[in-house]
Amino acid sequence: MIRFLSIFALSLFLISCGDDEPKDKVAVDTAEDVIADSADFISDTIVDASGKQIIVKHDCSILRKRIPADSSLDQLQYDLSELRYCVDSFDFRYVVPNLLSSWLSEERVKGNNNITYGDFKKHLEEFKTTESYYLLHVQVTTLDSLRSIPFDASKLPTMKPTFGKLGMTEPEWNAFSGFARTYPVPQKEIFTWGDMMEAFEAYYSQYNESH
Repeated sequence: MIRFLSIFALSLFLISCGDDEPKDKVAVDTAEDVIADSADFISDTIVDASGKQIIVKHDCSILRKRIPADSSLDQLQYDLSELRYCVDSFDFRYVVPNLLSSWLSEERVKGNNNITYGDFKKHLEEFKTTESYYLLHVQVTTLDSLRSIPFDASKLPTMKPTFGKLGMTEPEWNAFSGFARTYPVPQKEIFTWGDMMEAFEAYYSQYNESH
């Protein structure tokens, strides 16, 4: 069976917080509280519809909160909707779901039940120094770029190194390039290299099911 693009095996867990209620602000009474509270906020720059850059602050006090038990799934989901502002957006989308789950399991086995989201963020930062994270980043950015480039069969030879970044082996490349040369590309819409990869994967999935 063709092993194609391990990136597709990633669990993409996107948290929707459209129904989340804003948290009430807590009054600060002392200078020490002001210092501690200010450390809980991070600044971010966004661009509005007019192209103007706006600096916003996100509350990251969630990092001091203890991670709830496995049975508290609703609370965990709500916490993640807040945590997303306190980690890199790429990490939140592609890394946090799988890494948090596996890390939590390991910590529970060790008997660590008082771990916080801050502890997890430290673990995330350690993971970001590994080769696995680097390869994941390369694969995702490469895949995103292929989804925006119109397909051109004459460019197959020059595209081989790019597909190599996705982990495609020589036999897989031979199968893909042969498929791409004969595939009936739609003429009335933009058909990208990403579309060709999806067509290739769908074809071989059906082929494997029928054999």
